[in-house]
Amino acid sequence: RVLLAAGPCIEPTLRHPHDSTRHAHPRNIKVGYWRQAGLSYIQYSQICAKAVRDALKVEFKANAEKTSDSTAKIVKLKKE
Repeated sequence: RVLLAAGPCIEPTLRHPHDSTRHAHPRNIKVGYWRQAGLSYIQYSQICAKAVRDALKVEFKANAEKTSDSTAKIVKLKKE
């Protein structure tokens, strides 16, 4: 048997029910679907956050929209 574990914004994993990923060799760990789709983790998490905000009830949306403007910026430092 093979289980497909998935949910909204949860990284699906395809594995045998008796396998333990805690002791798996790094070569055997599957890459996340967000990485296979060409997304960075930040892009993936932004999509998930928007999906959650869109699913909120009206009375909670106003508070959630305040935090939706928060972003992360990646800056690569130059070696001197």
